[in-house]
Amino acid sequence: MNHTLLDRSSPDGPLRLIDHLPECSMRHRDILDCHWCNWAVSTPCIITLLDARADAVALTDSDTVRSGAHGSVAWVVASCEVLRLVEQVDSADVLVPSVRELADRLAGAVSDELGTLRGEIDSAVAPDGPVERRCLQTAGAIAATRLGSPSLRPIAGRLSERTRRIVTELAASISPEQQTVGLIPVIDHLHWKGLPELRTQPEWSRRPAPGTASGVLARRLAGTQLAPGSLEALVVESVIDRATEQLLEVADDLTNAAPAVEYRRRRDAPPASPATKRILWRLALIDWHQSFVDTGRADCWGASTVGADIITSVPWQVAEAITISDSQGLVGATFADRPIGFRSEPGEPASTPSPA
Repeated sequence: MNHTLLDRSSPDGPLRLIDHLPECSMRHRDILDCHWCNWAVSTPCIITLLDARADAVALTDSDTVRSGAHGSVAWVVASCEVLRLVEQVDSADVLVPSVRELADRLAGAVSDELGTLRGEIDSAVAPDGPVERRCLQTAGAIAATRLGSPSLRPIAGRLSERTRRIVTELAASISPEQQTVGLIPVIDHLHWKGLPELRTQPEWSRRPAPGTASGVLARRLAGTQLAPGSLEALVVESVIDRATEQLLEVADDLTNAAPAVEYRRRRDAPPASPATKRILWRLALIDWHQSFVDTGRADCWGASTVGADIITSVPWQVAEAITISDSQGLVGATFADRPIGFRSEPGEPASTPSPA
């Protein structure tokens, strides 16, 4: 007897069978009216599998590609979560034998269907792929705001004369803190291109829609406490605009100027709950650089599993950007705490986060 499931038409829609389950004692009823069969088949593992399949399709369809979301850090985070949820599905707790068998068959079919998503993740996180290119640009810009600090002066000395001149001129016109405050909304705008509605991760809908130019401007001025449109705001806006352009310009020059930083995260570290994400994402910006490292799929930076840890050799400017973002209240998209980072050369840890 074929017990093929009809997928739900909406995230909250019911699951349906095309025929009664063998264990059903009410086979005389129309299957659509059989509450027992519908109850028996509506198990968490089957719902997760069907929703994961729908989300995998949404994350790889042409609309997502056209929106610019495909290949972003958010897209990688969401895609890895879909795969993780499927890997964790366990039919052992399903009470009805025929439903348990159905769940096992469905798990095998869905796993095979996720091959396209896995391949596209591989391409996105590869060396010189879209995620690495964007992260190096934006992390470099954030790190450049601190190149005048005593701790980073040895690194600044290894950079080109042009970069040193730009950094010196910026420091004379606007403080590092103001540079960072003005830069962070632009960084978020460059990374956040939205995501399709995801059944497995509805918390993404709590994030604001991708920003417009006017929206980014308002967020940048919010940190200055100046009234939009005032003469003071216009002057500061002009200075911040120029500083942001220059910081993004010099970002490429920072690559390989210092040793990488080794980040460790335990493989079994529990992710933040959906409820926590729904609360945090309404109030705080996401640290996209840390979020990429936290996926464990930063293949471009040699992410690998060693014992109980996932170890990633992060470019120094990315580690610096994570530390600065932490001081500005940004949060990771996966974990509630920071990974632990250590310099590849002898010395103190790159930052002092809570143990992962």
